[in-house]
Amino acid sequence: MKVDTYKCDVCGQMKGENNHWLRIESTDAGLKLYGWGEIASGPATVDLCSDQCVTKTVQQWLSAHAEHKTFDVAPREPRELRRSVVSIGGQRAS
Repeated sequence: MKVDTYKCDVCGQMKGENNHWLRIESTDAGLKLYGWGEIASGPATVDLCSDQCVTKTVQQWLSAHAEHKTFDVAPREPRELRRSVVSIGGQRAS
């Protein structure tokens, strides 16, 4: 009988029966987060045991990719300044 064992790719913890693990797949388009029962079998898929290990993996990916990519941000239209109306002692002030 074959028994599959899994180890967290960040901290090395072994998977138990009741652990709530996740998988992250790294692609050219970004990261995809999967629940443990979902199929994520790409070559760049990592098994993660906790929120802390997920956070660490995302931070490492962002650091590695932020150096190589530029992000185009569409220019915003200037917003008109709005005057607020405040009631002081029962009187309206503008």
